[in-house]
Amino acid sequence: YSGGVGIVHLLAGNASPVVYASIYAGTDDERDSTRPDFGRTYFGIRGGGEYSLRQDLKLIGSASYQYSKYGGDDPLFQERRKDNFLFLRSGLEYTYQENWVFTPEVRYLVNDSNFVINDFDRWQVFATARYNFN
Repeated sequence: YSGGVGIVHLLAGNASPVVYASIYAGTDDERDSTRPDFGRTYFGIRGGGEYSLRQDLKLIGSASYQYSKYGGDDPLFQERRKDNFLFLRSGLEYTYQENWVFTPEVRYLVNDSNFVINDFDRWQVFATARYNFN
């Protein structure tokens, strides 16, 4: 289960800047009641926006943070897992001939966990193409 609330606002200006923010919380129930360490509660915040550099080109970016606390002690580590997850994203959105959108972007993800096997940070580079049907 999860729920949240968000807001989007179009700012004044020639570049049509858009900003957004949201907060959310939830719980993942484990299917097996003998393994409460599979379930978790979490909450998070998100924010981001876009800025038009030209009619066909936008600068995009976002940031998210999520805290998760698991429901029981892990049988291997003998303690309850807790994660602090951060996700940063920046890129461009190029619209070609009205229907095609190309988006190169860079992402940085970091998960600060009290379990070393779930502790990581990584960089990712993506390029996506999308066709919008009218």
